[in-house]
Amino acid sequence: MLQAMEVVSSGSVIRGRPRDPSADRAILDAAFDLISAHGYAKVTVSAIIARAGTSSATVYRRWPTKLDLVAAAIASRRAEIDDIDTGRMDSDVASFVERLTEVMCLRPADLGDALVAELRREPGLSAAVADTMVAPRLRVIAAILDRARARGEIGEIPVDVAYSLVVGQLQSLTQVSDRALDDSYVSAAIVGATAALRAYPAARSSV
Repeated sequence: MLQAMEVVSSGSVIRGRPRDPSADRAILDAAFDLISAHGYAKVTVSAIIARAGTSSATVYRRWPTKLDLVAAAIASRRAEIDDIDTGRMDSDVASFVERLTEVMCLRPADLGDALVAELRREPGLSAAVADTMVAPRLRVIAAILDRARARGEIGEIPVDVAYSLVVGQLQSLTQVSDRALDDSYVSAAIVGATAALRAYPAARSSV
């Protein structure tokens, strides 16, 4: 009986079986594999349930909607990029790009293509992807910018612009080519990103 209860910090008891991490992993893996292969629109929750070998009750108890499930599947493959503070913007940006490259190489390239194709048709998916993938990275970039401005390394630059300058070169290659993000390309992307961050205010004022 005790195994079928969860005790919360307040001392109250919530009846029900504890969540099985292996079941969560099987469901998220099934969702991730299917959306990678077929795209968001063509995948049904029923197909995910069948692939995971679980029940609809198990899935819907954890994720009430398809959108919740897909967002969780994407988030489960996203390694966190923690705050970076080396004392210099150049090395902060270099560390961020290197860590992001590792994260991007963990997922199939066609997942990105499938998601991009769906974002325009699915506003809810766009928001979920932004919340699970982009928002945490924006916070890291914002912290890097704040410290760089305080040290006098850069001028004012919007966070979304800075993020695009730092990440855009990596994303563009994966979207137009099967070429791997090798060390030479990543090094060039780092140089380009730091130069662009420094040049942005001056370049904008000269337009």
